[in-house]
Amino acid sequence: MNPNKALWEKSDFARIAETMRESGAALVAGLGITPGLRTLDLGCGDGTTALPAAKLGAEVLGVDIASNLVDAGNRRVAALDLKYCRFQEGDASNLQDLQDDSFDLVVSIFGAMFAPILTISSAYSPPPPEGFVSPMTWGIESNVSERFGGAGIPEKQLCFATFLRVTVMA
Repeated sequence: MNPNKALWEKSDFARIAETMRESGAALVAGLGITPGLRTLDLGCGDGTTALPAAKLGAEVLGVDIASNLVDAGNRRVAALDLKYCRFQEGDASNLQDLQDDSFDLVVSIFGAMFAPILTISSAYSPPPPEGFVSPMTWGIESNVSERFGGAGIPEKQLCFATFLRVTVMA
């Protein structure tokens, strides 16, 4: 299984996404969405951006790597009776299942920060300093335990590491 998929399906991101709904609505409000605009939302989660766009009449496809988020998004669509919005599982770094030129607009409010754009941007950035630790690894409990252990904090006192994993990754 794709490790990124496994990571996102392990958590309850939909619960955290509830606190970010205003971000999606604010982004969509500034995009000039019109009825019938074919919109792709990559890394859509459960619809933080896709649903506000669909409410304005866009025809929206949300793509996310986590089946639990896709299911949550489709449940939200059904509850709101949005006819032209749907979610499907997929990897933003491999969109071979989507036809070229089939969207007028592509958005990614939160998903882009986890996509291979970090690799692309590294070609334009100086190398990280020696000892640099990627912030992307803070959600891996064994890495967090190792870091705190290296700072002299005994493993039995690492309830923060568990809290971090649940809140950031959940």
